Amino acid sequence: MSKVSCGRSYFNDLMPQYAGYCEVMKIIYRLKAERIEDINNIHKMIEERLISTKFFTPDSILSLLIDALTYNNGNLWAYYMLYKKILEYYNDESFSNSNISFFENLASEHESLCIHKENTIYKAIMDDNKELFIAISQNQNFNVFQVLNNSNYPHCDQSGYSLLELCCYHGAVGCFKYLLTEYGLNITQTCLQFSFLSGKPDIMSKCLQTINPDNECMRYAIISHNIDFVTFLMDEYKLEIDIYCCCRNCNLQVFFAYLDQSQDINNTFIYSSCFNIPQLCEYFISQGANLKATTENYSTALHYAAYFNCLSSLKYLISIGANVNAKTYYLKTPLHLAAKFNNLEIIKFLLSHRARVNSKDSNRYTALHYAVECNHKEVVEYLLDNGAKINTKTLTKTVFHIAVYKDLNDIVDILISHGANLNIKDINGKSMIHYAIKTDNYELFNKFVAHGASHEIKDNKKRTSLQHAVEKNNMNFINILLENNANINAKYIDERSILQYSIENNQDELAKVLILSGAKINTKSNIGRTPLHSAMLANKDEIVGLLLSHGANLNAKDKSNQTPLLIAVEKQHLSYISQLVSNGAKLNTKILYDGDTVLHTIAQYNYIEAAEILIPHGASVNARNKIGRTPLHVATLYNHKSMMKLLLSNGADINAIDKYHQTALHLIADCENYDLVDFLISSGININLKDKDGNTAFHYAVRTTETTTAEYLLRSGIDINTKGGNEMIALHFAVLHFAETPLNLEMIEFLINNGADINARDEDGKTVLHYTVEQNIISLEEYFLSHGADVNAKDNYGKTPLHYINKRNNITIFNLLISYDADVNARNENGNTPLYFAICQNRDDISELLVSNNVDINATNN
Repeated sequence: MSKVSCGRSYFNDLMPQYAGYCEVMKIIYRLKAERIEDINNIHKMIEERLISTKFFTPDSILSLLIDALTYNNGNLWAYYMLYKKILEYYNDESFSNSNISFFENLASEHESLCIHKENTIYKAIMDDNKELFIAISQNQNFNVFQVLNNSNYPHCDQSGYSLLELCCYHGAVGCFKYLLTEYGLNITQTCLQFSFLSGKPDIMSKCLQTINPDNECMRYAIISHNIDFVTFLMDEYKLEIDIYCCCRNCNLQVFFAYLDQSQDINNTFIYSSCFNIPQLCEYFISQGANLKATTENYSTALHYAAYFNCLSSLKYLISIGANVNAKTYYLKTPLHLAAKFNNLEIIKFLLSHRARVNSKDSNRYTALHYAVECNHKEVVEYLLDNGAKINTKTLTKTVFHIAVYKDLNDIVDILISHGANLNIKDINGKSMIHYAIKTDNYELFNKFVAHGASHEIKDNKKRTSLQHAVEKNNMNFINILLENNANINAKYIDERSILQYSIENNQDELAKVLILSGAKINTKSNIGRTPLHSAMLANKDEIVGLLLSHGANLNAKDKSNQTPLLIAVEKQHLSYISQLVSNGAKLNTKILYDGDTVLHTIAQYNYIEAAEILIPHGASVNARNKIGRTPLHVATLYNHKSMMKLLLSNGADINAIDKYHQTALHLIADCENYDLVDFLISSGININLKDKDGNTAFHYAVRTTETTTAEYLLRSGIDINTKGGNEMIALHFAVLHFAETPLNLEMIEFLINNGADINARDEDGKTVLHYTVEQNIISLEEYFLSHGADVNAKDNYGKTPLHYINKRNNITIFNLLISYDADVNARNENGNTPLYFAICQNRDDISELLVSNNVDINATNN
């Protein structure tokens, strides 16, 4: 691989000055020390080149070690021993708890200071112990496709890393080749990326045979502090250097290479502040860099100094006039970034140089919001002591809401002590108590109550603190609020009371407490339901009993006019029905949408036991719904003979008619329900009653394929030729039904055999023979003609069946009529003969037949 191409001599100018810095960084990221003596030597280099120069503090060195360990976790012992050395050497320095905890937790989890246990497949890979790897792989339970999820590896997500990828991370050449040879595994993009981290040429070359490098490869090359890898990717694959990665992983050497590659003084200057080397920033200024230069998102060098906690760079930049209140595209100032990343010394210096403590970014966050959100207690206190406004809102909430939602009790104490408004609302109208309840934080809840926070504040959905506690079903919060006189009758946005909500959400114990505590029990929701409605719908027997004993309105109607009694009937809950009836519930209330009473519903369900309770207490057996039907109509429709008997025995009008003038018999006459027909007839129903169209039950009965009902009615005295709607007799109806369902010949034969007038006329004067020609029913035409139908019968317009010949008719129809002496010269009221109609219908075939049958071709109309 070639060395860096310098172009203009920035690289050559700068590298000699910072060679020591670059060397120690390379050692840290590639750390492989195995002896304490090595650790001491490395520590000495760190002290001389990084700490004494004030490029790093001892604590920031620990942060650096943590970052490097992620990419070199096979050397945990060396990193841990270096950590201990720094801690011991700088015992009078303050270190962040997070850095100390990181190393101590690792040591606690891994007593041997190795992230993998001995004699495991992962330890074999880490040590490139091919013999151990082969031995383990020959176990019958070995899974070559297993993956490892371990947070000690970089960016390890749920998919984890394969054995081959781990070989590339650890540079396990022997294991890598064995897996490829023995199992033929596919090389992945991650394999290639990790090869630039471990730096083993054999692995990298093999990966490059099948995979092209991407930007992540460049990133790992930078992290590995290998300038040869970086220049290889630049020269061979035209990949650009990731300047942010150079800063993030302290690679000053590649940073200089970026400058030679880009020749961009301003952009390099902006990022130079990340190294905390004022002389570097000064160099770029001397080379013409613009102090006000920004990145694409308007970040300045001062922003990066604040972000990376580079106090020395920050001081220098401010000393030469950098704007302490400069804003990025998202309106973030350096103070925002310093607060977010807990950089207290940066904050102090910025504020001492007139940084605006209450400046807001595009989300309306101040520095205080970030400090609270990230739980930086010292920063929070310092900002508050230096003028940060405590009640400033973001787009949605205040710092107080953030602290409560994230259970940051110590931060909450700080905010309270500085006068935070306990009753301030967020964008959803929620107060501090609402948040404490939402997060089940008893400590904060009690603290807010003790400090006088109002529990009656309503959010945007009109919910009080008590309602929030009820939704969480948290009896501890509920009891405290009730003891503090919280409004027990507060309503939700849908007008449900707390009591009704608790019933509908199976919070029975709470419902009992509310009832016994005096909650109003007859409040209505926006659909008109009371707690009693809800309790019955949910089968809450004990709650129903409590509500009734405390005066619940038995007759309350919801917006559908549904009462508790109607609910009890629909749920067939006899106990509820008995309780309601015995307590005086109204029995004849009608449901709004269909006008049914309770007894209609009972009849539908054949709920005999309920009917036997209601009828003696005054339920009307003849009540009518919106279409005029009585419970008897309903029971008949649903085939409930036992209910019909009960209703009739209690005075139901057997001849009651609905708005269509239909009796119960009309409703079932065409349903082939012989048992009920027989029952109604034997019970005395008037078989001659007609509906609004003039039809009797007999006219309905002939529309079926079975004759049994019609036989019952005939035996009971119905006139077979009684006129119905449109002056039609039953035979007319049977023919029309036959046209729809050609299976009704049995019914037609039955009617003819029992005296139906085959020549009866409807209101238009048409006989059934007219119908058969008009409907093109050949079989019936022949049947009627053979049974004496008048072939020349005229309707009210003088038309015989022959006049009805039309486009649909078969020649057979014509021939049949002719064979029964149909008058080919018959005239209608306008003097037209069948020939006239045949010509009008373009029926040349019929015209020819008429001529051949001696039609008068000279006949004219009137």
